[in-house]
Amino acid sequence: MLTVLLNLKREQEFVEEVEEFLEEYDTIPDEDRALVNEAIRANLDLQHIETLLKTFPRACESGGCVDHINHPIHVACAIYPRAVPTILKFAPESAGQYDENGKPPIELFLTNSENQEPKDITTEEIIGIAYQLYRMNPTVAKECIKKIEKLKEETSQD
Repeated sequence: MLTVLLNLKREQEFVEEVEEFLEEYDTIPDEDRALVNEAIRANLDLQHIETLLKTFPRACESGGCVDHINHPIHVACAIYPRAVPTILKFAPESAGQYDENGKPPIELFLTNSENQEPKDITTEEIIGIAYQLYRMNPTVAKECIKKIEKLKEETSQD
């Protein structure tokens, strides 16, 4: 019970800090993205990331003249896969956003999962996230899988 109360107090303190910050903050997509991305890079608790996404909904917007920073979905796919479902919950369209190198989120997720040991994530979670990204953008996912298979074939022939 004490742990639950401490967690609630921390959550309330976090929300209060965000609200204080917002009183003097003018929302700009790149700045919103940068803030949410830093939370993802820091592997903040998913409740905090959810609070930030609610507070800064423009962080996941695409397009416009200030679209210079990778979207939270790209950072999460590469660094903190557990945050992917949370982002997709608030911005399902982000499943189709390409990063600065022209890679869709599912490609970032799949290539990251193959090249690095995922931190604190189960195989079931990896499969679930990959499936969620696939369902949200099946055409791009199929192209990505073909691309990865082709790269594997080329590397195995060398």
